[in-house]
Amino acid sequence: MRKGAATFEGTRRYAHCHPSLTYRILGATGLSVSEAGFGAYRIDDSDEEHQKALYKALLSGINLIDTSSNYGDGRSEEIIGEVLNRLEMENRLRRDEVLIVTKAGYVQGKNLRHSRLRQAQGRPFAELVPFDPDLAHCIHPEFLEEQLTGSLNRLQVTTVDLFLLHNPEYYLKWVRHEGIPFDEARQEYLRRIETAFRYLEDEVKRGRIGAYGISSNSFPLPASDYEHTPLEALWHRACAIASDHHFRAVQFPLNLIEQRGVTEKNQPGKSSVLRFAQDTGMAVLTNRPLNAFIGNQLLRLAEVDIEEEKTAEAVKRCLVDLSRLEEHLALQILPVHKMAIGKANDIQAKLSASEMLDEQWLRFTNPIQWEEALARYIVPTIQDGMDLLLTHKWHRRPPEIVEWANEYAEALNKAFETITAVLQARAKEKTTMIKKHLEAVEPDWTGTDTISQTALRVLRSTAGVTTVLVGMRQRQYVDDVLVELNRSVIVKDREATWEQLASLAEGL
Repeated sequence: MRKGAATFEGTRRYAHCHPSLTYRILGATGLSVSEAGFGAYRIDDSDEEHQKALYKALLSGINLIDTSSNYGDGRSEEIIGEVLNRLEMENRLRRDEVLIVTKAGYVQGKNLRHSRLRQAQGRPFAELVPFDPDLAHCIHPEFLEEQLTGSLNRLQVTTVDLFLLHNPEYYLKWVRHEGIPFDEARQEYLRRIETAFRYLEDEVKRGRIGAYGISSNSFPLPASDYEHTPLEALWHRACAIASDHHFRAVQFPLNLIEQRGVTEKNQPGKSSVLRFAQDTGMAVLTNRPLNAFIGNQLLRLAEVDIEEEKTAEAVKRCLVDLSRLEEHLALQILPVHKMAIGKANDIQAKLSASEMLDEQWLRFTNPIQWEEALARYIVPTIQDGMDLLLTHKWHRRPPEIVEWANEYAEALNKAFETITAVLQARAKEKTTMIKKHLEAVEPDWTGTDTISQTALRVLRSTAGVTTVLVGMRQRQYVDDVLVELNRSVIVKDREATWEQLASLAEGL
């Protein structure tokens, strides 16, 4: 375990070693942090590139890492601990130079199995929110203490610099479904968070955390929304606990499309959550800078390389070819060979890519989202069907089945590539339009190379934003961020400019 924590002297020393970058003060903590933080949501120890990307970021001027106990079921914290340990052993980085942020609240994966075991033993976690069969949520001190201990062990440190309650609004989502009246739900929500605050103040005294805060997607919602997290009310509760409380930071989504953190006047006194945090000296960590949600659709605010121009008509032709092959399998191959009806039906159900893709491909708004669906759901389903077909206990595998499988695989690859190309072209069209719109609205936002750099520029040039959390699981993503961080920006109140961006989402 590495002793110590980020310090005023250590983080300032780190900043002096990277003079081409600008650093911000993390609210009342006094710590110097890079304008972009390493978002570790999708990193784990299964990919060496993730380690290399984090290694590069830490050596290049990025000294804030944001993770959570549930990211990768704990593996995100493990890889961070390994990289920090290696850099310290190499005398290339010191613990007091880097700020570690982690979060707790989600009960899933290993935590969910542990929770169920406790329940079976008659000692369930108190105030557990049973959100759905695969997910629960809890911010009760007993659960938080377990989570913090686990995080410290995985990170191989004695102190976490900033510990955040992770999306506590899951309680509100749950009781809303249960029909609990708004005022009753809001008061109980505030009570639960206040109880967590009192516990976290004790952990500050123990030295296991430096400061605490909340990461909530519902900070920017209208005050009348059932799931809104009211920052000012929580601030006053923290002040009632102690005048020198350590409720020092908030985290919420803010990007070119999701603008409510700046534009929604949801705090008493008609200020936004960003303005209230700024006025009270709280640090603001913004997340999802490149992943914007428009309704239920995800828009990726990143540059897209188009490998080959394709059209929707080309996709239709690919799906017709797949349908022809599937019909041939169902009508002319499977009936000829002896196979249990149930198994044949299962094969046909899994090898029905033409229908599956026809129903789904237009729902995807960007190629990254599509490729994730391919890897997680579509390809595994098709692979199961091919395995059933090819590993059947044939006396001798019929050559026409092998021939069919090869032709089907070729048709599938062509369909996948064509859909990817079409989505790439559509994404490119949208990001080009967005970039032109931004440059027309604000001259300070011109001169970037990519839409992702522009998206980062908009945030880092807005007064009140302390650091922007960017997913950087590949070295090329780190490079893209560093190009922008090495440029100077004018930081000022840009509320009026953000108001002008409100029409941007409507045109997409």
